[in-house]
Amino acid sequence: MDKPTIRQLRGYSLDPGFSTRLDTAGINEIIYSVQWEDLTLGPKGQYFEVIDHDPASNCFYEPVNLNDIYILAQNGLAPSEGNPQFHQQFVYTIAMKTLEHFESSLGRKII
Repeated sequence: MDKPTIRQLRGYSLDPGFSTRLDTAGINEIIYSVQWEDLTLGPKGQYFEVIDHDPASNCFYEPVNLNDIYILAQNGLAPSEGNPQFHQQFVYTIAMKTLEHFESSLGRKII
């Protein structure tokens, strides 16, 4: 079986604060499509590794597993300001989208 070409992950389309307002809550979630790559916990892929550390409490948060079947089935974790694993997912998503736009502008792959 062929590997997928994209991974779909949920995130905010605007400011996270818009999710708390009745007039904008319905438009503040979007599903991003990022290039598929093999990931380990973190997420950690070929380009980026997300390490979630809170310096104030010297706490390392449990890394998200974006290969978890339940997370994959839901297009990633739901946006949540209070969920460290969602934050890790969203940081990875935005980093991958930034890389995609950069490579598109450059006209070639970085690696």
